[in-house]
Amino acid sequence: MEEYIRLEKEKVRRRGEVYDWETTMYGNIWYDEDIHDLRSVETEFLAIVYNDTLTSEVALSCEPT
Repeated sequence: MEEYIRLEKEKVRRRGEVYDWETTMYGNIWYDEDIHDLRSVETEFLAIVYNDTLTSEVALSCEPT
């Protein structure tokens, strides 16, 4: 765990950001008394994609949606 924290600190230091493992573990929003907006919300999310083309029929449409 300490190695992970050290690597994360090094990674964000290169990007000019601040890394605090206590707030990073619990969420994607960090708190600063001087900043009260949502500029610090992380906008990258994992995507779950289901490929069920083998179990359902594909209906192609040439009409605009």
